[in-house]
Amino acid sequence: MKSALLKLGIILVMGGLLWFPVTAHQQKEGLTVIKYNERSQAYEIMHRFYVHDAEHAAGRIEGPRADLIASKKTQQIFADYVRANFQIKINGKALPIKSVGYEIDGAYFWVYEEFSSPPLTQTASITNKILMNIWADQQNLVNVESNNAVSSLIFKSNMTVQSINLS
Repeated sequence: MKSALLKLGIILVMGGLLWFPVTAHQQKEGLTVIKYNERSQAYEIMHRFYVHDAEHAAGRIEGPRADLIASKKTQQIFADYVRANFQIKINGKALPIKSVGYEIDGAYFWVYEEFSSPPLTQTASITNKILMNIWADQQNLVNVESNNAVSSLIFKSNMTVQSINLS
């Protein structure tokens, strides 16, 4: 009896040790920064995700062969996924956001987008569902930088559409 309990205890401890590293690094937080570039007369959109989170998500999106670090194909698939789950509307009309690129920079995977426009004064409706269909507890922060000030929105799975002034 003692031997069986000892084996069960060892199995539970080892199982816990194996489980801990898998979940310990997932932050489940994304950051998007939107700011107007006077020089190019375009709004720049920069999405930032932890590589660890993006890699796990890419595995769910692309399948077990996904390799965010080594595969440009996986990077493109993840960037396309980000683009498909982020939208800005003015007066109910989606803005034509175009892809600028993506990169891995240290611990982060960045996805870059933009849309050309003179400075907007209307309230924009932003939809941000990135990674929320993968993790229910995913949170995405959107910062709009304008006139030396920052306005922020926090998106959660029960709140994927919010409004903000882009000026």
